[in-house]
Amino acid sequence: LHGTGVKVSTVMPGFTDTEMLEKFRPGLRNDLYLRMTKVAPARVSRAIIGAIPRGKADVYVTLWDALVARAVARAPRLTDLFVRLSGMG
Repeated sequence: LHGTGVKVSTVMPGFTDTEMLEKFRPGLRNDLYLRMTKVAPARVSRAIIGAIPRGKADVYVTLWDALVARAVARAPRLTDLFVRLSGMG
């Protein structure tokens, strides 16, 4: 796409509060971590619409999503340990 004027953005919405959460894993809607971190679909939409004029390559919907992504990139083993100990994975 280089030179065509087309830009691509990757949006990381985290847990979006949709029916897919319940279908993904029954009972997940009651998970404390999920209740603290899930976002409304409208917020995800605003992040996508906001990314268009800025031309950002990576768009994180929440600060938490950005922090988690950076932690995974910098310390994958530590992140894996956290996931296992927390029961999230």
